[in-house]
Amino acid sequence: MKKSLLVSGLLLASFSAHAVFLCTSPEGKATYQDVPCPTLPTNSANYPIAAKQLTPKVATDTVLRFNESLNQRDQVAALKYFSADFRIVFDAPGRKVALQRNQAQMIFDTVVSANKKYKATTQCGEPKADGDKFVLECDLKEQWAAASRQGTHSSHQVIRVKLENGYAVLHDMRWVLSYE
Repeated sequence: MKKSLLVSGLLLASFSAHAVFLCTSPEGKATYQDVPCPTLPTNSANYPIAAKQLTPKVATDTVLRFNESLNQRDQVAALKYFSADFRIVFDAPGRKVALQRNQAQMIFDTVVSANKKYKATTQCGEPKADGDKFVLECDLKEQWAAASRQGTHSSHQVIRVKLENGYAVLHDMRWVLSYE
């Protein structure tokens, strides 16, 4: 049974000051170091959508653009999607982990930095209004390669999107992990 790379990232991030970081350059060269990885180049086309009103299309496009920023290993853009009060729950067989924004940023940054290849395909249902937010239920299929390991992983996500300071961002996410 293969663990997902995100769960592996959770474990990596839980190490104390003696952490070892797996970093992958834009060219795909992997190195291990004892300090956080340098930030990879960013693309402003991956940044959150400016909007005056949250619509179903804006909510759906926000989730798709967030995943595209991960596909491009653009951690600067990906982290801009987390609202100020963002929280995430990873729900895996036998383990549930809830993280606040700063912890989630560290996990996503670690995972993006470690991968030399990452591809997520997302299929979401119709967004449902929930007060000032929209809720999307999405199925995610990930393919990844880090150092000498690679794998695939499927999960189900429940994501709430909201407007914050004129941008559509992720308010919270429940990530139900399964293993292949």
